[in-house]
Amino acid sequence: MHDQIRPDFVAVDVEWKGSANICHIEQGEVNVYKIKSCVADFKSGHGLNMIGDNNFIVIPYEVSQKILKNDSAEIPYGWVFAFPVPKDFRGKKFEMIPKYEGQVEGWRLSVPTQGRAYITRHFAISEVLWAMIHSQSGIKKGRG
Repeated sequence: MHDQIRPDFVAVDVEWKGSANICHIEQGEVNVYKIKSCVADFKSGHGLNMIGDNNFIVIPYEVSQKILKNDSAEIPYGWVFAFPVPKDFRGKKFEMIPKYEGQVEGWRLSVPTQGRAYITRHFAISEVLWAMIHSQSGIKKGRG
């Protein structure tokens, strides 16, 4: 069992409310992104740790549909799928997304609003920021 948590990407969103005050940092949100490329990668059991206020599985839409059809019970509570979509993809059905093949230019991340589960994180934002700065050591499990 690994004793460290290693998300693929972490974003801390802080609303400064007109002034830069250190107390605003702890009132922010931690967004955690874990990238999964295929069903086998999703089923590997690696990396779906609940450390953020919002926890996203970034996955191609067609792969998410396979998981939802056959393995929906394996989606951990609090994790939400996010899909790469073309930048001009607005108001269209997800079924119309062209196949994603790893390109970055001209694409953005789309998070369906339905199904978002806000979780109480187990770490203070300052601890998450510290771990981000010292990412070689990661965040130790067993807190909270």
